[in-house]
Amino acid sequence: MSKKNNDTTTATTPNTARKLYDESKSKVSDETDNLETIREILFGEQTREAEKRRHDTHHSLQANITELKKDTREQFEFLSTEINKLYTLVNDENEARLAQKKERNELLRKLQLTLEQANIRHEMENSKLHTQLMSETSKLETHSAKRHEELSHKFEQASLELKSDKTDKGDLAQMLKGMAEQLLDQTK
Repeated sequence: MSKKNNDTTTATTPNTARKLYDESKSKVSDETDNLETIREILFGEQTREAEKRRHDTHHSLQANITELKKDTREQFEFLSTEINKLYTLVNDENEARLAQKKERNELLRKLQLTLEQANIRHEMENSKLHTQLMSETSKLETHSAKRHEELSHKFEQASLELKSDKTDKGDLAQMLKGMAEQLLDQTK
């Protein structure tokens, strides 16, 4: 029972520790308020100015960043446009060179074909001329052999006649001169 009595007494009597805690808390709160007031009096103007400078600096920084973004975007767009122009120029130049190369290759192919045709014609003409030359050479050899034989035969006859007739030297010279003239006429 004494324990029961003791519990009831504690419940009815306020706790002194609690009371001291609450009082110290209110004192600390009062002291904090006092310190804030002193701080405001001593440093308030400087704090407000620093806050205003910070705000102005922040605003200026934001404006500079926005302007920098705008300038960067404009420069990027300008560079992008210039790069596209350069790309177009390079592409056009490349296409023009490819077209020129194609034209040159076509011209070269035509020239090669013309050269091959000319070479074939030349070989055919050369072959034809060679055949004609061989034919004419053969005819000339045959004709020369025939003439040689005729002249040899005439010479032998003349020689036989000379032996048999014993013609004089003037007739023989006249006859040989006539033969020489005939030979010269035939070779021309």
